[in-house]
Amino acid sequence: MELRLEDLSKNYGTLRALKHVNYTFTEGIYGLLGANGSGKTTMMRLLCNLQNPTEGRILFDGRDIKKAGQDYRDILGYLPQDFGYYPDFTCYKFLFYIATIKGFSKKDAPDRIREVLMQADLLDVKDKEIRHLSGGMRQRLGIAQAILNDPKLLILDEPTVGVDPQERVKFRNLIHRIARGRTVILSTHIVSDIEFTATELLFMRLGEIVGSGTPDALLQELDGKIWECGVPFEKADQYYDTFKIISQTNHEDCCTLRLFHEGRPMEAAEPVKANLEDLYLYHFDKNE
Repeated sequence: MELRLEDLSKNYGTLRALKHVNYTFTEGIYGLLGANGSGKTTMMRLLCNLQNPTEGRILFDGRDIKKAGQDYRDILGYLPQDFGYYPDFTCYKFLFYIATIKGFSKKDAPDRIREVLMQADLLDVKDKEIRHLSGGMRQRLGIAQAILNDPKLLILDEPTVGVDPQERVKFRNLIHRIARGRTVILSTHIVSDIEFTATELLFMRLGEIVGSGTPDALLQELDGKIWECGVPFEKADQYYDTFKIISQTNHEDCCTLRLFHEGRPMEAAEPVKANLEDLYLYHFDKNE
């Protein structure tokens, strides 16, 4: 399976939200990282054929998705950033409604609904009204409706916003379980959402892809550039004026600063292994 973006641009009046993006997705989990306003949601909506590009095109297995029509929708699963639901529906009733929209027969729908409820760990609350579910459960219900049609392409736009850490772990585990044999594109600005799940990362800023590759390959960019050093509290402010500080950890009598620098920034500094949060901050700071 191949989903190819060719010179993809999207304008909203005078605002260019997406700028000549070229990229090819194949099977795997793709983490699309960027701050709010970076163009992630615009790209998601174009990939879902909910909007038309101003320029360029999207090809699925060599075929323009605008011409593929229902054939493309049949292989697509989508969880939007604002997941709409009927609060008085039970989980089961809601999924039956979605199954009907997606063309399931009354005979086939119950078995498939039970299957996705089990995958989303929601079988024990299938008769509970959606308004009484936690935020995390509602998001897992959103995943369940997105995979009802067993899609080859699954698109998730900011799926863990407002979800507590425990539910985020459940969500990541769910993505791992359902990703095999699919292309999963997950947009987020929360690095931990994709730290242990994504096989490929894309960094977006101001409508452009500013970096892409496997996590290991991208982290190599930061070899020898991430340092930690202990400094007295009273001197910390002057280091903020001089260096690009990532974080500060306070101790009883001093603090540890984590920072970017080409080469050893000071005698007391020690090199440390970079993580994805460092990489995220590095890309966006570098492109200011």
